[in-house]
Amino acid sequence: MLNQQLALTLLGFVIALPNCHTPTSTTHFGAHSLQAALPAPVETNQRSTDMLFAPADLDQTAPQSASIIAQAQDGIRTERVQFAPGTTGMVIEDSIQGYEAVDYLLNARAGQYMAVNLMSDNGANYFTILTPPGAEVDRLGSVSQSQYQGTLPASGDYRIRVYIMRNAARRNESANYRLEMSIADQDNAESAPGVSKPEDALVPGTNYNATGEIPYAITQTEPNGSCPSEVSTGS
Repeated sequence: MLNQQLALTLLGFVIALPNCHTPTSTTHFGAHSLQAALPAPVETNQRSTDMLFAPADLDQTAPQSASIIAQAQDGIRTERVQFAPGTTGMVIEDSIQGYEAVDYLLNARAGQYMAVNLMSDNGANYFTILTPPGAEVDRLGSVSQSQYQGTLPASGDYRIRVYIMRNAARRNESANYRLEMSIADQDNAESAPGVSKPEDALVPGTNYNATGEIPYAITQTEPNGSCPSEVSTGS
């Protein structure tokens, strides 16, 4: 794939990676996203263990409060997020250091619209979204390292995993971050806090709706760099 333009199709988005040079042609890509190196939990096969995802609770009418329920799991701190009644989003401010990682669990239905925005004082602070068991893809790709917007493909618990890239984690770097999360029905998505559905607006000077950087890895445990990405919504 040297000196070639790589295009990926993800949830209705077309992502182009122009002039992405990798050290070898064996770069590993996921089914719908580039493989970023994540902090490895104790379990070696996350998709085969029932502990990775809590049972889905799809009762959207049950009383909820704006709270975070912490759980210890597989060496990664897990916190279940519940929105306050009448709200569609929540903001969390926290910090991690080194190989620490946090999973934020949000329960949602297929067809709902999710928006996630990460702001951090460390450029190596990333997030990824793990989908419920049975979904066609095991991860949702972000528009950039700090933002995701899209329609959810399955019902169940989604894990928003916040972590530090391995090269920075080795240096025991820390990250202070602010994580904004919103989930809304499609009809209410545009008015939900933190959610703005992609329209036809283009990045100035380009023919794309968004641009950014996507990390890649030659192996599943070691990041090697990032590739410029160009995103078109196809609208």
